[in-house]
Amino acid sequence: RRGRLQGRIAGLPASGALFDRLRAGALFAQLRYNGPASALWRLLAVDAFDLTGPLSLGADVTGTLASPQVRGSVASDNLRLQSSLSGTDLR
Repeated sequence: RRGRLQGRIAGLPASGALFDRLRAGALFAQLRYNGPASALWRLLAVDAFDLTGPLSLGADVTGTLASPQVRGSVASDNLRLQSSLSGTDLR
């Protein structure tokens, strides 16, 4: 099971504060992941729900940091969303 995240910001304006320049630059990023959903779910820090099962994810991000555009796909077999707070159990 593997994952990869890479990104690049190019074409930064020549002047301005660093944060403003980064927000205006051309963004290209990719996320690829194939593994347990729980590993990514923990990174989101959503404690009310648990997400388990195998997950395959591919996403490309373009545009700018100020206005990103995300395109991708998510696939799984036997994905399960549970919450002991609400009694939710979706398979």
